[in-house]
Amino acid sequence: MSKRNTRIDISSLVNKYKSNEEVVSKIEKSLTDLPLLNVDISDVNLSKLYDFKLLSEVKNNLNKEKISSVEPFIAFKENGNYILINNLYRFIFLSKESVIQIYAISLTEEEKIKFIYYYLQKGKYNILFLTHFFLKLNEEGYDDYKIADLLNISISQIRNIKRLEQLDNTVLKALKEDKITYTIARNLINFDKNSQKELLNKILAGNLSNRDVESLRREIKGSSKNIKVELANNKITLIFKNDEEAKKNYQKLLKEYH
Repeated sequence: MSKRNTRIDISSLVNKYKSNEEVVSKIEKSLTDLPLLNVDISDVNLSKLYDFKLLSEVKNNLNKEKISSVEPFIAFKENGNYILINNLYRFIFLSKESVIQIYAISLTEEEKIKFIYYYLQKGKYNILFLTHFFLKLNEEGYDDYKIADLLNISISQIRNIKRLEQLDNTVLKALKEDKITYTIARNLINFDKNSQKELLNKILAGNLSNRDVESLRREIKGSSKNIKVELANNKITLIFKNDEEAKKNYQKLLKEYH
């Protein structure tokens, strides 16, 4: 019996799984050719892809020792201003009269996005920065599929992080102050806001573990109704909250795939 031909063309996979670190590497290599500029802080803005409100909220919860770094500021020039794309925590502690040294680099829009994502993911930033980052990208015209393809991350990861904005304000505050983890916060999303606050109090008091919250979450998910939907000759099982939701989405599926 002849062996099945298992040869796979991997050329398409190479581009798909290129690391965002390549952008960082490119930037770091270019820094040796760029002079350090002495720039008045009033000439420096944060990128439009960041969220000013979130920055001001977390500033009060930061410890200066936590953000100490010898890493230089990196920015690009746009409309006469320098747009900062790293070291945000350090920047918000500076006074308006400060002068900073920055590297001004040239980046494409996609390289800028990859670079910001790299720092938010690898740095000391709270997970909520990613929430706002993805939401800002949506506002800039990037849907979740385009973001996933650009940053080589999954759709579910993007949407789970974006869902954090649905949390009750007390839970968001605890997350901003690093009193609870992202995993706990993600599990709490499945509860109504009153339950979120009650569970949070128990968690902070040490009376409820993450495993307990996960068990409660599974109980809620398990109560969802399984409704079988037949499309052509292929049968699949979709999970909906109720019959109304099932009928609504079934019509969409028919238009898309029938």
